[in-house]
Amino acid sequence: MKPIGVVDSGAPLLQAPWLVEQRRFVMCHGKVVNEAVVEDVLGHGSAVLQTIQYHCPQARFVNAQVLDGQGRCQVEQLAAALEWMLALGVEHVHLSVGLRRNDDALQALCQRFFDENKILVASCPAMGEAVFPANYPGVFSATGDARCAIGEWSWFQGYHLAEYGAQVRAVDGRLGSSMAAAHLSGVIAAAVKQQGVRGREAVERYLQANAHRQGAQKREPLRAPNSTQSKQEIS
Repeated sequence: MKPIGVVDSGAPLLQAPWLVEQRRFVMCHGKVVNEAVVEDVLGHGSAVLQTIQYHCPQARFVNAQVLDGQGRCQVEQLAAALEWMLALGVEHVHLSVGLRRNDDALQALCQRFFDENKILVASCPAMGEAVFPANYPGVFSATGDARCAIGEWSWFQGYHLAEYGAQVRAVDGRLGSSMAAAHLSGVIAAAVKQQGVRGREAVERYLQANAHRQGAQKREPLRAPNSTQSKQEIS
């Protein structure tokens, strides 16, 4: 199983054995520069990694640190991280990151993943305006769905903001669409490892055929993790 790329705020030291490559992308005088990774002070990327690995304990990761301590990044950092992932041959990239404005260069990069039958998973809010890269064609866009328990997902079939929904609570207890997307990435990673599902097209067929629910979500109580599970999520 090839490593999963995660573009986020970093990773904790305790996850170092599962990190194959790491790089930090920061803005300096209007340009992106590469630096050594630093502590994940936001904790967002750490929660994403833990949530993906909950579903697929064998998962290994390529860590691209782009978010600062306030959860912010610029499109140039995101593009540089994706370029790096492509150069490394990463086949599954997770981005719990959403930018408000479209960017042609970023869209072109996402199209390259699509053309090469690779997997991009991105989070988006359940309401409001569309964000990118989740809104680009071929990206597996995900948000929270209160109907879903851990390990379940919904296929919304035409919802304008997100294609899929999942449990909103991460393994560390945080809540948000970012963690719902991490759960979906974990489900995909498990399908690749355990069932041999490979490539974007095969993943799409798998998610649609095995969705626990189809169609827009209704107002239902939030599904909490089982008492034997310790999880949390972020936004």
